Amino acid sequence: MIFGITENTKKYKWDYLYNFELELFLASDSVKNLIQYQEDKLNEITEKLTKKNGNELNELNNPNVILDERLNTTLYIYHRYSSLVGVFSLLESYLKTICEELIKQRKTKKKIKNFYSKKEGYLQNYWDFLNAVYKLKDDKLLENFKSIKKKKTLRNIIVHNNGIAKKNQISNIQNMEFIKIIEEKNQVIICENNFLFNLINEINLFFRILLTEINEVEN
Repeated sequence: MIFGITENTKKYKWDYLYNFELELFLASDSVKNLIQYQEDKLNEITEKLTKKNGNELNELNNPNVILDERLNTTLYIYHRYSSLVGVFSLLESYLKTICEELIKQRKTKKKIKNFYSKKEGYLQNYWDFLNAVYKLKDDKLLENFKSIKKKKTLRNIIVHNNGIAKKNQISNIQNMEFIKIIEEKNQVIICENNFLFNLINEINLFFRILLTEINEVEN
């Protein structure tokens, strides 16, 4: 079966891979559009606040101006926090789906739960399961997975500590593009939504390579 939406048209022996790829890339494109839509709405709010305050923006002692500026900053911070958590939910959901399908189609007798570690979490769980089933060899796939997993540190900081990084987490995120750490309290800021878009692109690439690897085994 031929699927021509991705850059390299592929032929899949297992029809499920065709349907999986189509659904995944439609979903990831929808998430991108939603993030951009929300970002555009925040930009509209920012513009309205600026116009409302007018000349008062230069009066730093005006409490209303200060409140509006803080509100505006907070909206961007938590919009991007929420979006990042959503992106990782998408990733883990689709990894879980393909793992469960392998069991359903009796392509393996392995059990997903046997690869779970509370310390490593579900992302590593699904990766280890797939790697055990297919013995994944592509170096670029491994490199891509490591890059995505490193960014999951940021997701964990947001979910478990409201965006405040612990000392042992800072080294994993301090050199990431579009990421800023406010030193006073180690709060992590996603400076631009390009961070989210780049992550989605990484995830798409990860699945392209993964499905190609699976397809080679199926053939």
